[in-house]
Amino acid sequence: MSLSKPTNGVNTDYANRLGLAIDALNATGITFPFAVGSFAVAGLTRYLRHGDAETTEAEAYFVCPYAGYVNKVILQSGGTPGAGETYTLTMRKNAGDTSMTGAITNGLFAVTITTNAFAVAAGDYIAVKLVGSASAAASSFRGVVVVQPFA
Repeated sequence: MSLSKPTNGVNTDYANRLGLAIDALNATGITFPFAVGSFAVAGLTRYLRHGDAETTEAEAYFVCPYAGYVNKVILQSGGTPGAGETYTLTMRKNAGDTSMTGAITNGLFAVTITTNAFAVAAGDYIAVKLVGSASAAASSFRGVVVVQPFA
């Protein structure tokens, strides 16, 4: 059901509609999208945010709006890292690595990570850390982090 105004101009069903919207949020979580243009990643660590790849995490973290858990991360690259090379993603919480990691290897363009979900509190910082192996090719990246609220 949409949250649009009824045709009579009076929103008499607002509480029900708001409840449905909250139920939808609880079912799907909130997403933090990010996308960056092509950049050199060989042997480097970068923190991804929408619009840029930062050298410091403080410039790229997301603030969690509510308590829940990070249960899914999708990373796509514009190209493959090259033979024997990898792009490794590690989710971070409050400036520390978590065990939620994944890698894009040669011949692949994406990774979806759903293992090692971790809990977050309202106000926690989460960041997407990307490390390129020694000779990984430059690439663009895009993806999404999903935070599922506690039921």
